[in-house]
Amino acid sequence: MSRIWDNEAALANELILWLTKEGWVVHQEVQLTGSGRTVDIVAEKDNKLWAIECKNTFTESVLDQCYLHTPNFHYISCAVPGYRRSYRYSSSQKETSFVKEHFLRCHGIGLIRVGERQRKNSLNVHEEIKPEYQRMFKKNTTMKLFLTRIKKIRAKFHELHQTATAGATGGQVTDYKVSMYNLREYLKDHDLVDPLAVAKIVEHHYRKPHLFKAAILRGIDNGWIPGVVKEIVGRKAHIKFLKEEYNTDGSPINP
Repeated sequence: MSRIWDNEAALANELILWLTKEGWVVHQEVQLTGSGRTVDIVAEKDNKLWAIECKNTFTESVLDQCYLHTPNFHYISCAVPGYRRSYRYSSSQKETSFVKEHFLRCHGIGLIRVGERQRKNSLNVHEEIKPEYQRMFKKNTTMKLFLTRIKKIRAKFHELHQTATAGATGGQVTDYKVSMYNLREYLKDHDLVDPLAVAKIVEHHYRKPHLFKAAILRGIDNGWIPGVVKEIVGRKAHIKFLKEEYNTDGSPINP
């Protein structure tokens, strides 16, 4: 089958349009663990979370990713390129191998085919396999533990997840990015401030305020925090945000 999408981000954008149309609230590039493991899309509706991994080729790697999400979400699916012609939806014409389909059905994982539009305003998204409610498969997981995991994921949702680009290289919304976003949000309403004082006020993922302060100063020196600069007042370093030049997500206002 010839390639339909130029990259995973293009496939994800089309899928997000369909999810939004179906009433789901979409969060992109959500980091699940401190080690950096993320999920491309987490859709939320009726207090249920649906994890979706997007891949431009249907390989075993996306199956691995989806399987790792099964203890943490109500529904899991993988989204891969669809078919160029509608007749491919016929059960006798499917391109999904028996082994892959068997794996998906055994673990209750869904399969979404995202194809190119046949008409300008007609989305071509097809659920070839619908995901099963994952709680049914957690025989060794207590309901309390399952709900705790769901609660932790919801607590990670941030404004940046609404504007991130799922499937894009380097587009992951890490804990570091969220902490520095919160830093800019605070600094935009303040002038030169003591970084340690800021670290005691701003919400961040570091265990101690002095660790956040060190990360801020190190990030400024290495150019990792666009828009935030430091100035020496007396003999002490202070920081400020160039709000006329940068947005709070670190992107330049006039690129």
